[in-house]
Amino acid sequence: MAIDGNHTVRELTKLPNNRLIVHGSSSFFACAEIEIKIIAKATKCITNGLRFN
Repeated sequence: MAIDGNHTVRELTKLPNNRLIVHGSSSFFACAEIEIKIIAKATKCITNGLRFN
């Protein structure tokens, strides 16, 4: 799954308060879980055995 065409997501780590840490190919950053789910919905991402569709 790519975000902004620059970062490929390798791992998602769930945090309290409905947030995720997104581990990418060259960086990691935090954003709200719902934002990740919306992005993943469009790309049919499979990350760490969890499928978002």
